[in-house]
Amino acid sequence: MIEQHAPAPPGTAPSCPASSWSGPARLPVRPGTGRFLVLAGVFVCAACGLVYELELVALASYLIGDSVTQASVVLSVMVFAMGIGSLAAKRLRRHAAAAFGAIEA
Repeated sequence: MIEQHAPAPPGTAPSCPASSWSGPARLPVRPGTGRFLVLAGVFVCAACGLVYELELVALASYLIGDSVTQASVVLSVMVFAMGIGSLAAKRLRRHAAAAFGAIEA
């Protein structure tokens, strides 16, 4: 059974344990350095994805032949996977850095 709770009166602070909220989170690095590291990581992952895609197209054209069809199939599958990833990203927003690292690993 789901119990309904009454909303807090206006002007009162939400009740939560002190350990769960202690103000803004402190980053282990400066924001500029963190931004650079994230962008560098995204660049490396994107470059690896492009290389992987080119390797898939080359391998498929060597094994099966028709390179235009194989390139179309590989590109279609990669774009489909990016769409699925963008749908799944909504659920991973809370722990974005950890989710990014886990997916890329």
